[in-house]
Amino acid sequence: MDVLASERKSSTGFIFLVASIVLSTSFGFISSAPAIAVPVTAAGDSAGSCTQTVSDSSGIVVTKSGSDCIIQFKNTGSITWTPTYNLSIKYLVVAGGASGTRGYCGVFWGQGGGGGEVLTGTGLAVTANVAVTVNVGAGAPRTGDCTETPGSNGSNSVFSSFTARGGKASLNSRTSSPTGHWGGISGNGNSGGNGASGTRAGGGGGAGGIGTDLNAGPGVNSDIITIGTNVMYGSGGAGRDGGVFGTTQSGGATPGSSLCDAPDNQGGGGSDCYGHVTTGGKGGSGLIVVRYAFDITAPTITSSANYSAQENQTSAGTATANESVSWSIISGVDSASVTIVSETGVITFNVAPDFEAPADVGAPNVYNLTIRATDLAGNTTDQAITITVTNVVDTSSFNSFSLAGGTTTATFRTQIVITADVTVSAKITFRLNGKIIPGCKNRTAVGSSSSYISNCTWRPSRRGDLTISALATPLSGSITASSAVPISVWVFNRSSRR
Repeated sequence: MDVLASERKSSTGFIFLVASIVLSTSFGFISSAPAIAVPVTAAGDSAGSCTQTVSDSSGIVVTKSGSDCIIQFKNTGSITWTPTYNLSIKYLVVAGGASGTRGYCGVFWGQGGGGGEVLTGTGLAVTANVAVTVNVGAGAPRTGDCTETPGSNGSNSVFSSFTARGGKASLNSRTSSPTGHWGGISGNGNSGGNGASGTRAGGGGGAGGIGTDLNAGPGVNSDIITIGTNVMYGSGGAGRDGGVFGTTQSGGATPGSSLCDAPDNQGGGGSDCYGHVTTGGKGGSGLIVVRYAFDITAPTITSSANYSAQENQTSAGTATANESVSWSIISGVDSASVTIVSETGVITFNVAPDFEAPADVGAPNVYNLTIRATDLAGNTTDQAITITVTNVVDTSSFNSFSLAGGTTTATFRTQIVITADVTVSAKITFRLNGKIIPGCKNRTAVGSSSSYISNCTWRPSRRGDLTISALATPLSGSITASSAVPISVWVFNRSSRR
């Protein structure tokens, strides 16, 4: 039966900022974002363009190449990585390689271990401030003692929703299939070589191809770390037949010396260590690499620098940009009088301006301030803006106009009160059939807010169908006069003589 052996280094649990990344679509396997952050900058990255948050800085190598950021996750075990921005990334995920074996003395020599699976891709989107699982698989430890003992399998590597499978070791068995003449199988299922006869032991399968006889299968090339320079990952370990060694590709192990252990961070399979130690060699640990081009282009503010807003309301306008940004007000003599909504760019006055009573600094009714647009990569653009407050011709109106009790009838030569309620402080003139009612010219309306009341005491001197009207003349010259809706009143005779 297969024996799964893995080494995992535990994370130290402290939080840390590591240089890297600019992307945009979310991953699975989401964890909580770290609560503490320690900034770490890649060499030559004085601007901090390649900075991200991880839960453990151990074994993380960050480099900056031109406008690209590269993060290598080398230590085995699970951590989280939390991008600061929405980013589109290129990735490499390499699983741990299987061990070689010592073989079975007098029956066959030690077989090569299978290489770890290799996953690569581009255009993968990650979301700002959403933690992603990063788990680098361990290579299998040295295994075997020249008895019928199987080798050990490599561990899986996990990056977000992607899992690269660890390489598998030979069963090192005379009877179990595949028998000990066969090398281990790669994590993605490529078979090992078949030594076929005598004491020959096959090479391990590689992530990029099957093993053949003593020879190991190849791995998969990637130039994600240094563009134009390929490194092979997931090669199988070579098999042997006494002093005859199979061949392997870069990252896979070779029998009979210290090279029987596969190097770390390439996911290769181990080989037979006889002549060096009395075990099979260890598999190489995995690796996870992320690369992205960071955003160095400042946003463009597409809205005008000159706004116009009417008095008596708080809306001033909306700032717009050519990409997703957050907005802020950074300076200006009138900056304390205005607010901008970070998410939408909506600009408002804190208090509705009054054209007749300017509250801005400097030129009357012209507010001066500077706004800033900040994109998801932290690039900024500033714009000095003006907001000009325009005059609105204010109007008055009647809230109500009625006779006492709301009646529409009156009695000849009997006093009745007419009441006008207007929205502004004003002088009210009451009329009967177009002529001013005696004692009811320019009567002051008294009140507050939007209710000012004036009364007229009318003693009808005519009978029949009459029309009562009123004109409100505001005390402020900037507010226009208004007329009440006329009231039709029927005046009756008195029921008794005086």
